[in-house]
Amino acid sequence: NNSINLLVSGATTHVRGGRMSHEDQQQQQEHAEIFVDESAAFGMSAPPMQDLDLPMHEEPESLIALQFSEDPYADQNKTELVLSGQFSLIHVQLSSDEDPVYGVFCDYSFAPQQADPSLHPRFLDLVIESRHCQDHEVRLPLHDLAAASRERDQQSHHHTRSVDPSAFIFIFHQPKSGSTLLTNLISANDPKGTRIVSEPDAIHEIVSCRKCSEEMKTRVLKDTIYFLGRINTDKSSTSSSSSTTTAAATISPSLYIKLTASSTAPGLSLLTSAYPDTKWIFVHRDPNTVLQKLMNDRSERRRCDEPLKRSPGPHVTEYLASFEGKSGSSSNSKINSKNNKLFKKKGHPMLQTGEQTCAAYLATNLVLARAALSSRASSRMGLEVDYDKDITDEVGMERIFAFLDIEVTEGSGAAKRMQEQRNKRAGSPIRKEWKGEAPLTVT
Repeated sequence: NNSINLLVSGATTHVRGGRMSHEDQQQQQEHAEIFVDESAAFGMSAPPMQDLDLPMHEEPESLIALQFSEDPYADQNKTELVLSGQFSLIHVQLSSDEDPVYGVFCDYSFAPQQADPSLHPRFLDLVIESRHCQDHEVRLPLHDLAAASRERDQQSHHHTRSVDPSAFIFIFHQPKSGSTLLTNLISANDPKGTRIVSEPDAIHEIVSCRKCSEEMKTRVLKDTIYFLGRINTDKSSTSSSSSTTTAAATISPSLYIKLTASSTAPGLSLLTSAYPDTKWIFVHRDPNTVLQKLMNDRSERRRCDEPLKRSPGPHVTEYLASFEGKSGSSSNSKINSKNNKLFKKKGHPMLQTGEQTCAAYLATNLVLARAALSSRASSRMGLEVDYDKDITDEVGMERIFAFLDIEVTEGSGAAKRMQEQRNKRAGSPIRKEWKGEAPLTVT
């Protein structure tokens, strides 16, 4: 019986891969006759031959294909979907001045963020919310599409446009310094009139490109931000890419772009130069507290200990050079370049531990931000924000809102919505209540 079961199991497995050939069917019949003869020899009742005639199955759909959702835009022109504003940018791909630049687009909505910023505080959260972005993103040439989109948006009969650069706000910050709470408060004050793009991978990809010239980065940056601020006012309120029905994101007169903390050093100069009339803020807190939080977090500690130590980057290298009596000016770029190659093999001599590496990284961000705040070119457009003195303090928040030209309208429910955001843990799917920071011992 076991032998016959194995025969049937093996034949079934073979059939599932497709129709059996005539040769395979003949071989199966021969095996069946052998097992029938052996069964009779042992006094076993042989099963009828017709029981071994297995039905022929059509080849099923690929298991890989079954993992993806149906694409509602499968038969539509993808370029037109971007031009119409149905598809929006989520990422860019660039490597050098010589290589082409691509934008990655899909269908997603800012509506979940407008409903509750604490549940979708990062741009990545909105992308993950979209099944279409997970399964059917498309890659298209960035520059040509940006030029065509700008031309389309200038035509009055189309329902697409991008936020005016005068309404941009850039947010730079140290890690674990309350920048997410700040953006959630800004969004809660005026959900429909505010678009928060928090830590998009596209911006980090641009500012971190080491084989790209400043001119190249600036061009890609402007095209990217144009798409991130682009709005389709006629977009359907029911998003086909979301698992739930949500209200459509309405016109957003203000666009806040918060970079990752690691993008502050390479991105501060680039963004303030590309947009000299755009306001920006730098959020930080007590450096000992931040450093201890990083050391207490296993993933953050590991990131400090290896990638940053082996490849600290030009800004941290120049900062460390100031302790060695070097000017850190552009004249030392060749020296720094040679040092970077040496550091990748042996590590920077001043960065022997993860704690030292993260300390240098935090110090570099602070030095660069304060240098920009003290310069004549950008001091009028920048503001330094301290978490303990400003974000957690009512008077401090009033100072921040006044700088950003944000008004809290009485009777609009804004104050209640902002207080609700203070009482929530950002990114918590089960809406955990925020009960304050746990006691922290700085060692």
